[in-house]
Amino acid sequence: MEYLDNTFSSTKSFNRFKEAYLQLAEAVNVFKSEAVQLVIAERLVPLIHGSVEENTISERQLTVPFPGKKPGATKAIQQLLETDYFNLPRTIGEIVDHCATFFGKDYKTSEFSGVLSFHVKQGNLSRTEGQYSSRFVYFK
Repeated sequence: MEYLDNTFSSTKSFNRFKEAYLQLAEAVNVFKSEAVQLVIAERLVPLIHGSVEENTISERQLTVPFPGKKPGATKAIQQLLETDYFNLPRTIGEIVDHCATFFGKDYKTSEFSGVLSFHVKQGNLSRTEGQYSSRFVYFK
């Protein structure tokens, strides 16, 4: 009898994991960029493992940050400022490439130049010429 109880419990857990992973796949596939899909999956899989076992997974935990409208340059820079991204000097090209990969949207360098200049004037970022090129690098 104990064997049957364990089997039923395992099947029930399996079905919950299966359902959670199907929801994850649906949310991740909204993005075209494989790099963005990978980042989202890496962040959500540990969440799923912890929550499904306790049966506390919520819709909010599985919500994708930008499923429809992607953030513009201003919001993208604001989000990067909240992280340690600018702890290393970054050229505007590196910033644009990173945002394109992370947010799954094609950006132009010109979209970021004014926003970066604003944050330099506000004191949120510093700017200097790069060591090996005449391009500016931005950092905290």
